[in-house]
Amino acid sequence: MTLKTDISSLKSITNGFSYKSNGDFHEIQSGHLVTDLFSNSENFWKSFITPMTNRIEPSITNHNDKIRPRLNISTDIVDLSIIHYSVFLNLVYASNCLTTKHLSYFENFYAHLGSVCDLAEEFVTSLYFVTLECEKKETEILQRLSKTKYLKLAGDWYDKHYSNAFTHYLSKGKTAPFKIPGRTNILNEYFGSEIAYKDYDKLALQIRTYRNVIVHNAQIGSRITQQGIYVPKKNRIGDYKKWHQVFAVKQDKFQRDFIERDSQMTQDLADLKTSLNNLWVKPIQHFDRLMYSDINPILLKKYNIENNGK
Repeated sequence: MTLKTDISSLKSITNGFSYKSNGDFHEIQSGHLVTDLFSNSENFWKSFITPMTNRIEPSITNHNDKIRPRLNISTDIVDLSIIHYSVFLNLVYASNCLTTKHLSYFENFYAHLGSVCDLAEEFVTSLYFVTLECEKKETEILQRLSKTKYLKLAGDWYDKHYSNAFTHYLSKGKTAPFKIPGRTNILNEYFGSEIAYKDYDKLALQIRTYRNVIVHNAQIGSRITQQGIYVPKKNRIGDYKKWHQVFAVKQDKFQRDFIERDSQMTQDLADLKTSLNNLWVKPIQHFDRLMYSDINPILLKKYNIENNGK
């Protein structure tokens, strides 16, 4: 059954929700680990995730039932909520790595941060496609890419990678791939020249590069001092993939290129949450306009909601 409600009243109801009072177990117990620097995680959740759940059904009082999706919610909205929740969980997992410090907490921490970046980009991409459908638009990068523009992408790849193709093959065992337009191009199309995306993209590249070295290569070397365990900084990891490179480093370079492990992890987690908080601004504003200002009929149908307000 379609929920009939006044959209302005729905906005007032969802504004009163919070992870602490209306979340599931993990959101109630660990929401503060995310919202300290990423408050927009909760802002998107309460405005656009809770309306697809039984939380807005006054007749349902059981908490376990209230957090479940309502009937006939569009699959793409359900999927969007799952991706958003997965970003939340991986940030919580990363935080727990710093507190529990199990044997592989360093490696697991960067695996979770890398997953956060992957999921954040999947979230924005999925949201973008929903907004395109609601606004009856198409993505230019996938739908109207001319041969000239495609060849421009190929030319850019040639300029950046072809001269290093042989060296790349020797070090990686494979050539640098030329990718057809994909997620990165779509995100560039969606965010345009916004600083929030450019800053996020730079940070995400550093985190993924660091994660890949830690997870996919041999164990990275570290130096133990009285102040703690020191590892190569993110921007220097390419110079210290081999143990002998770590142990042969001179004191001046050690001070420049290495950082105490937990200090870097703490800062990286804070930086990523802050960057995501800025990145989430446009999706929140975009969905808010469609749902609560334009009262877009396509989006409301996806939520199985009918506006009965004026």
